[in-house]
Amino acid sequence: MEQQIIDLLMGFVQGYPAAASVFMVLGIMRAIFKPACALFEAYISATPSKADDEKYAAFKSGKIYFVLDYLFSIKIPK
Repeated sequence: MEQQIIDLLMGFVQGYPAAASVFMVLGIMRAIFKPACALFEAYISATPSKADDEKYAAFKSGKIYFVLDYLFSIKIPK
């Protein structure tokens, strides 16, 4: 069973190298962005200043955050 899955994945990578590269980049970026965003959000909520909380809330309602979340699924469940 394990060898069949490996053969299937290798066939996909050999047949569609561009698509495999896109999926690999998306996976790597998700592995980087998700913990980084969790740490950043924890840092912002730990600071006594509320101005940075407001700036972060404004950023989360913007288009850049929407694109990052759509591509890399950076939302952290509470």
